[in-house]
Amino acid sequence: MHISYFYDLPLPSPFAAPIQILQTCHALCRQGLSVTVYVNRLRASPEACLAYYGLSPLPGLQIVPWFGGLWQKIARGRALRAVLAAEQEQHIVMSRGETGIALFARLRGHIKRPQQRYVYEAHRLCFSEATRLRWRVRHHEQYAVESADGLVCLTEGVTAALRREFNVHAPLLVLPSASAVPAQAPADDTARDIDIIYAGKLDRRKGVYDLLHALALLPGRRLWLVGGTVAQVSTLKQHAEQIGVAERVIFTGYLAPDALPSLYRRARVGTCPLPVGESAIAEQFTSPLKVVEMMAYGVPIVGSDLPTLQAILCHEQTALLTPPSDAPALAAAIARLLDDRFLAQRLAQAAYQHSHNFSWERRAQRLRAFLCDL
Repeated sequence: MHISYFYDLPLPSPFAAPIQILQTCHALCRQGLSVTVYVNRLRASPEACLAYYGLSPLPGLQIVPWFGGLWQKIARGRALRAVLAAEQEQHIVMSRGETGIALFARLRGHIKRPQQRYVYEAHRLCFSEATRLRWRVRHHEQYAVESADGLVCLTEGVTAALRREFNVHAPLLVLPSASAVPAQAPADDTARDIDIIYAGKLDRRKGVYDLLHALALLPGRRLWLVGGTVAQVSTLKQHAEQIGVAERVIFTGYLAPDALPSLYRRARVGTCPLPVGESAIAEQFTSPLKVVEMMAYGVPIVGSDLPTLQAILCHEQTALLTPPSDAPALAAAIARLLDDRFLAQRLAQAAYQHSHNFSWERRAQRLRAFLCDL
C-alpha cells in the first residue's frame, strides 16, 4: 500500500502539524507501507528536514514540494494528476484541514481508480474558523467529509461536530496525538530546576494569560514559556509586566523539537491551562501533542478539566485537572505538585506508563489497520 499525504506547510517548521504528520508517516513506513509527503516547499533537503524532527531517512518515505512557484495552480494541478495516474495496487490519498478540503475540491471530477481511496483527516471544523468566504469553506468542507472513503478525527469532539454539521457516511477512526516514548522511566527530582513549563502557542485560546495570573499567586516561582511568534511573545511580555511577573518568566520562542526533551527532564510541573469561552478548539477539538510529550518524559502535569484533556489524562491518577479559566485553582494545583514531590512523582510515573498507549508506533498501527480495512 502507498500513501500520498498532502499538507500546505513549509518544512522544517516547529509547529505541531508537521511533527504529527512526519512522525506518523515515518512510523507507517517502519511498519511496511510506503509514503510520499507533499508539502508547500522545502527549506532544506529532505534528509535535513527529517533530521530536524529526530528522524532518519527510510527507503519507503519521500518528501516532495507540491506547492510553490509562480504558477501554483498549474503546478498543483499537474502534480495531482500525476499522483492520481500513478499505477499503485493500493493507493491512499490523504490530507487534513484547509489543505484537505481544498484537495477534495480539486478531486471533484477526477475519475477515481478502483484501487484508490480518499481519506480526510479532521482536526476541527474549518468553516467555523474562516474569516472570509465562510460559506465557500463550508461547502468545500461538506464535500470533503461526505465524499471521503474514510475519516480520521483527532478527538471525539471533532467526530460529534462533523456528525452535527454534515452527513457522515464513511468509516471513521478517532486518532489522538502521540509522542516518542523513552525506553527508560522518568528520573527523580535531582535534575529538575525548572519550576513550571508550558510549551505551545502563546495566545488566549491556549490559556497562557490564565497561567500568568496563576504565576502571580505563586511568589518566587519561575515559569518557562516555550513557543510563540515574535508578536505573541511581545504581547505576553507586556502583560507579564503589567501584572508584575515579568522577572519570573523566561520566554524561549519556538525551539526545534529535539530541544524539548531536555527541558521536560528539568521541569518540576508541566501545564496545559486550556480555557473556556475562547474557542471550541480548546473544549472539543484539540488533542495537545505537548501534553503527551510531557507524559512521556515524566513531567507532572496540571491541566484543565475539559473533555479534550479528559480523553488523555485522569484526575489524581495521571495528572491534576482544574476548572478551566480559573487562575486561583490553577495556582493551587501547581503549588500542590511543587510542594508534594511524592504526589508529583506518582502522577509522573503513572502518566509515563499511560503514554505508551499514545506512542507514534501505536498511532501508526491503528491508522494502518484502518487504511487496510478501507
